[in-house]
Amino acid sequence: MTSLRKLKKQSSGFLVNNNCVFGVEFIKVTTSKANKTSETLFVQKTSISNAPKTYTWDIEDFFALKNPDYSPEFEVGGYKWYISMYPSREGNHLSLHLNLKKTNDLPNDTGNLVELTLSIKKKEADNRRKGTGRCQFSRKARSWGWSKFISLEDFKDSSNGYLVKTKCCVEVEVAIIGSSGQESG
Repeated sequence: MTSLRKLKKQSSGFLVNNNCVFGVEFIKVTTSKANKTSETLFVQKTSISNAPKTYTWDIEDFFALKNPDYSPEFEVGGYKWYISMYPSREGNHLSLHLNLKKTNDLPNDTGNLVELTLSIKKKEADNRRKGTGRCQFSRKARSWGWSKFISLEDFKDSSNGYLVKTKCCVEVEVAIIGSSGQESG
């Protein structure tokens, strides 16, 4: 533990240009539940094998999409994935989700910890509306995303640049950063 006095000393090297960065590295996290089932989560350091992969879904005619509609499948980490997009239940927002295609590829009582960023890119600029999250995909949890990702009013407003005439672009960045397993005790 470092004292605040030592932390504030310029000669300590902790403060650079009046900024300090803190970090935590988890290698193994174990949680126990009252029903004597334990879950072990392994978080991997980023490497070439689990580096984030990006998939882009270029939609030529947004108004021709079904409700809901799905991107073509793509592969990350040996698993098949797809994006689902549809109006929210209230009908005034656009929903975006990442989905695991075949959960039966996962052994029972296991899952994958995934970091993801879903975004709708602006056609004219390098700007985007994005949502980032970390979640666990398993046989019981095969979809994750936002049911109110963006209001349909903002999405369809041509001055915002998300929907240009009938075209839009959805992108997902996916990294499998860990795995988990449950054991009954």
